Amino acid sequence: MTEQVQLGSLSPPLQEGPWRGWSFWTGREPFEELVGPFYTRREMDGSYTTGFRPSERNLNSTGILHGGAIATFADYSLFMIAQEAIQGRPSVTVTLNNDLMRPARVETLLTGRGDVLRTTKSLVFVRGIITSEDLPIVSFSGVIKFINPGI
Repeated sequence: MTEQVQLGSLSPPLQEGPWRGWSFWTGREPFEELVGPFYTRREMDGSYTTGFRPSERNLNSTGILHGGAIATFADYSLFMIAQEAIQGRPSVTVTLNNDLMRPARVETLLTGRGDVLRTTKSLVFVRGIITSEDLPIVSFSGVIKFINPGI
């Protein structure tokens, strides 16, 4: 007997609070929930912007944002950027490359944007950049693979 996979979707935009106009992922993502919360906003041109405001728990011993927290946010951004290409299909990250360019500090808004470069029958190729205060923090690229959750 195979287990039913529960996929998520973006929530309706929040109506109040500091993330007003942003959505969050409704699916169960325990690790992202541990690192985040992460948010997504649909832009007027149809693209997606992701958002993350790191807290003290996301810092490394030198007081800057831990590379693992950045990589987790980049992975979240990868999937949000590719929403139209994924079309709700179960999928996983098979490659994620991160080039860290400068440190990020606690409580600064990080935003991610990017593009789908190519979609095949089973893969989506994505690239993006995460910025803070209009400065690049990390460039990333990755490949998403559609999967059969019954296997």
